[in-house]
Amino acid sequence: MAGVNAAGASNLNQGCAPIVIDFSNVSTGTNWIWDFGDGSPIDTAYAPSHLYTTAGVYTVTLIAFDSLSCNLADTITFPITIGLSQPLTAAFTAFPDASCTTAGVTTVNNSTGSPLAFEWDMGDGAQYTDTNVVHTYLAGPGSYTIQLLVYDPTGCSPPDSVSQTISIVPLDTVNAAFTAMQVPNCNQALVDCVNQSTGLAMTYIWDMGDGTTYTSTDVDDHMYAGPGTYVITLIVNDSLACNASDTATYTIVVVPALPIAAAFTIEQLFDCAQLPIGSDNTSTGSFLSFQWDMGDGTQYIDTNVVHTYTTPGTYDVVLVVSSIAGCFDNDTTMLTVTVDPIIPITADFVIDQIGNCTQLAVQGTNQSLGDSIAFTWDMGDGTTYSTTDVAHVYTVPGTYLVQLLVEDLGCGNDDVYVTTVTVINELPIVAATYGVICPGLTTTIDATSALGSSYLWSTGSPDPSIIVDQPGQYIVVVSYDNCTGSDTVDVIVAPEQDLSYSIDACPGTPMTLSVPFEGSAYLWESGETEQSITFLFPGADTADYDFEVWDALGCVHSDSVTVTPMDSNPRLFAPNAFTPDGDGINDEFVITGYGEREVELMIFNRWGEQVFNTKSLTDPWNGTYSGQIKQDVYVYKLKYNGECTNDETSIIGHVTLVK
Repeated sequence: MAGVNAAGASNLNQGCAPIVIDFSNVSTGTNWIWDFGDGSPIDTAYAPSHLYTTAGVYTVTLIAFDSLSCNLADTITFPITIGLSQPLTAAFTAFPDASCTTAGVTTVNNSTGSPLAFEWDMGDGAQYTDTNVVHTYLAGPGSYTIQLLVYDPTGCSPPDSVSQTISIVPLDTVNAAFTAMQVPNCNQALVDCVNQSTGLAMTYIWDMGDGTTYTSTDVDDHMYAGPGTYVITLIVNDSLACNASDTATYTIVVVPALPIAAAFTIEQLFDCAQLPIGSDNTSTGSFLSFQWDMGDGTQYIDTNVVHTYTTPGTYDVVLVVSSIAGCFDNDTTMLTVTVDPIIPITADFVIDQIGNCTQLAVQGTNQSLGDSIAFTWDMGDGTTYSTTDVAHVYTVPGTYLVQLLVEDLGCGNDDVYVTTVTVINELPIVAATYGVICPGLTTTIDATSALGSSYLWSTGSPDPSIIVDQPGQYIVVVSYDNCTGSDTVDVIVAPEQDLSYSIDACPGTPMTLSVPFEGSAYLWESGETEQSITFLFPGADTADYDFEVWDALGCVHSDSVTVTPMDSNPRLFAPNAFTPDGDGINDEFVITGYGEREVELMIFNRWGEQVFNTKSLTDPWNGTYSGQIKQDVYVYKLKYNGECTNDETSIIGHVTLVK
């Protein structure tokens, strides 16, 4: 048996026309027949080459056999796919299944081009590569977008895609439903039935409960001849047999006509923001209709009403009861209703200690507002009450935080009010911890307590407050009912302050003045309130700048700063001789005068040697040079400028040292 192996039998398994495919042969045998599948003549070469000029999928057949007929022939086939550059068009139609049991779709592929390969995306995660698809949507009814991608497996043509959205409708379910409207007719009834059933291809059977049947969709004007109870039955069938039939019923009661008697009650309804009332209609009779007049211009035709008034007040509510069938005359009744105003929830109370100081008792009076409310008191010592007002006795004196929670039982808009109450077993005295006597003044010290208290100061005064002008310790005793208390006030004298000072200043230059005392507040005569002020000094005359300063004790001190204008031109003078003989008289060469800012003094001997130099007039020359004092005439050079000017003055002179 010859062995033919097509694996790797061609250099290409696919390509774009025109293309030459080279075939290889690993068969055993002596003769070969090649059929290239495109209708061309067969080839008997061992390993031929073949030109494909037309696109398509071709089956290549190789037959190997032994020419000596020692072996039977053997055959193998393999595909060759030849493409062609051409436009591909993706197209399909999708048909939802008409089955009553599945939610599926079938596609018909209408794409054009060759060769083609396909990729389907069914819109629910499922994918296929078949030409056509039959798919079931496991998720059930819904909207799905199906996409088809068409491509050339040889890659010779660009791919194309198309999508289509389909709706998978729910499997049909028949539901029988209808409404029945009864028109009163005294002792008879006229009934209309409106079919509201759902399903596909439905048929209907009506059983009216009085021996009458219908097959119409609805029932119009069916007359029940006399009083009684009748059950209407609707049977709905699916003509496609997808579902079983369904049944719905409705009971009609035809009662004998009764005389009319109008009656109702009214109550105001609780509401958080409006003024509503509600009715309870107790009228009797048959086939009744109702007309309400609410007394504020509003009317209703309902059996019962809920009406909201815009303002509180008293209203006459009238009800007229009629017979729809006209069997009896109308009847009328009226009630007067009083509508109360809305009261918002507000928590409020007052609480005070009552009795004498030894009882530690308090009384709380509730002043809260609102409707449908409940109260919870928290006395601040672990005790709670749910009463409207509260009376409580504490075990120890002190200050307690008292809370009243007002709960809105209807609307939930609670409110809370919190305050403190102080219970004492001795009278507290509120007096100043200290008093201050400012220089030249007096001070008032005061004790305040309950209305009607009596006072006794250590000065003997029975008044609530006293005026003192001397430092010291003052004691007050206060009595009220069974309570007594005392306090001590220390009175001190604030020290006087001498804050005035003087300065010299250059005319027309900025200057800064400061209050020479750290106070709590300041006030200059110019109205400025800082400790230091800066201004341009005019310098025409000496001026006083007044100020006030408050010390830490609250006392005010008044003083001023004197500013004297300086001469704009400095004046310096040098003597023409001095005698450094140690007698204490004229022993140094001293430059005198005023107004200098920068100065330099240089002294030279007759040979031009500098024997002395200084830049301070407080450092005079004592006549010494190289440790000796030599009598001679010396030359000095004095350079200076003034405090108020930058112009430099230079003076050269002679001074005689007399020994």
